Amino acid sequence: MYIRVRRINPPMSIFLYHALFFLLSIAFLFPSDHLAVPIFIMLIGLLVTSAIITPKIWVIKRSRVDTRNGSRELRGSRYEHSIAWMLFGSVSMFAFIFITEFISSVDYGTVFIIASFFSIFISSYYYLSNSEGSVGKGNKMTAWAIRVVSIISSFIILSWSKVAAMGYMDLTYNDASSRMIIYAYSIMILLITAIPISGFIYMFVSLYETKVIERVYKNGSKTKKINLKYNSLPIAIPLIMITTAFLMCYGKHHNVVDAYIVRKSIELDSAEGFWCGGGYKTLGTNVDARFIKLSEKDYRAFIFKGNNISSYRLSCLSTYPYYEMKFVLIKASDIRMQMKADEINNDLKIVTNTKG
Repeated sequence: MYIRVRRINPPMSIFLYHALFFLLSIAFLFPSDHLAVPIFIMLIGLLVTSAIITPKIWVIKRSRVDTRNGSRELRGSRYEHSIAWMLFGSVSMFAFIFITEFISSVDYGTVFIIASFFSIFISSYYYLSNSEGSVGKGNKMTAWAIRVVSIISSFIILSWSKVAAMGYMDLTYNDASSRMIIYAYSIMILLITAIPISGFIYMFVSLYETKVIERVYKNGSKTKKINLKYNSLPIAIPLIMITTAFLMCYGKHHNVVDAYIVRKSIELDSAEGFWCGGGYKTLGTNVDARFIKLSEKDYRAFIFKGNNISSYRLSCLSTYPYYEMKFVLIKASDIRMQMKADEINNDLKIVTNTKG
């Protein structure tokens, strides 16, 4: 028996398309008068020219083989599917950034960002699995490591969501744990962080895991064993590009994204009015507010103004206007300032009563 090693390398043109979508994506994130824009234009022009000169798209081409009944098309390998799904992930990320910058449609942008995430997942699965469709023995430890990291990341995000809610909602840990808003908030955070976390995990896996498929052929008394080793760079490099583009987009719009996540999670566990003084009440017609009931006379009110969200303690009273609102202070400096103001007001009341 003799062993033959063969390395599978796709044409370099596949990197050309990934680089083109990556540069277009990050170019959209810069203002038109930025000094880096001319450099992006020059690089994109060079890539487009190269794409025209070498228009071969390897992942779409199908080989044909001659048989007795005529020629037939060969089925694409899992490695080829992996590269194709990763290219689709790059296109989806480009579409997401384009929609975010020029159309400002959250619904369409969400569709493309989810498509990009699932493309990364499917591509990585195809790369790690062998030709029979199951994860090879050498990669089972890697698959379990990915599961453990995902569980730990989910637990950290859930715990952080509870702590964050305890701050801006002014709740105890037990109250925060029982609110549906916490789980909605953590799920949305998990979806947002899924792309960078998955990108870094699969980036590491694809760089340090070698996909090898063994085939044994017998021809009479001779046995031939072929080891097929696949190049991981067409998977790892696009992962770096997709993750980088996503993080740059989030860094530019993190205030909008954070406000959107908090608002949507609040809306899932709140109402547009509250009950005080024997009737339902709400704030002014021009005020966009939501209310969360904690007890019979205790609410939390949230007022939305653009990307700013203000939280208040709302308590019911027995006299008109039947409720009072106090702003929730989170920072220690703001709390000390409020304590100092209360102390000054108390001293003024004492002086006024003494003179009276």
